[in-house]
Amino acid sequence: MNKVCNDNYDPRYAHVTEDAIIEMDSIYGRHLRWTYERCFRKEDLSYMWYRNFVSVADFANLIPQFRQLSIDDKCQLFRLNFSNISWIFYYDDLIDDELILGFPLGNGAYVSWDQFQSYAADSLFKPNSKTFAEDYKKFILTSFDPFKNIDVDEKEMCLLKTILLFQFEENLSDSGLEICQRMNNLLIDTLWDYQSIRFPELSFEEKLRRHSKFLLLIPKIGQAWHMESDIHLLMSIFGEMNIDGVVKELLFYNSTFESKH
Repeated sequence: MNKVCNDNYDPRYAHVTEDAIIEMDSIYGRHLRWTYERCFRKEDLSYMWYRNFVSVADFANLIPQFRQLSIDDKCQLFRLNFSNISWIFYYDDLIDDELILGFPLGNGAYVSWDQFQSYAADSLFKPNSKTFAEDYKKFILTSFDPFKNIDVDEKEMCLLKTILLFQFEENLSDSGLEICQRMNNLLIDTLWDYQSIRFPELSFEEKLRRHSKFLLLIPKIGQAWHMESDIHLLMSIFGEMNIDGVVKELLFYNSTFESKH
């Protein structure tokens, strides 16, 4: 399923020119490529989040249990979990990338660390501008470490995406709540069974410890996004990145929801 989602391909967007990017506020292709073909322009930052929105939506709609939900429950679940699951999409694609040149944006563009320093830090983070790019790079790379430490593979990454999608189900309808709780139980059991098959040499205690460390990745992802969201929110407020509309609602819905409850 993960491969089917990632292989979704629209040939119209295989080679996107810089001029065409400006026209993509309403139409976005599915083909993500984490390459270093050209330096970014401001529109690429918006483009990155819209492309990620399409990828997460495609992934969710491949899951039968998600399709069983009512439209209201789907929207609520997607709003509450989009920011966290989007991080896993980046992790999955970039975890083996040392980010030497900079940070790729998924459409062939990338932000070099020098550009990142001048574009974001100098305009928004003057008190720490001298080390901001270096600190941010370290933050991204070290956030990969918990995944590497327990050797999370492609199938487990896909399970983690699905687990994240079905979180915060408490405010859904009764039928939606039942579907999500049943799905979460199935996913956690499946994770344990897969780990036992993958590491038959581990003792029960070692398997239990690894299983626990895997589930503890979930709050780490939330923490990483809360740190990241400050950057995107400030850049949006000061006009450095246009994410108005559905993407802005999704990215900051969770923190708004938590503050109300």
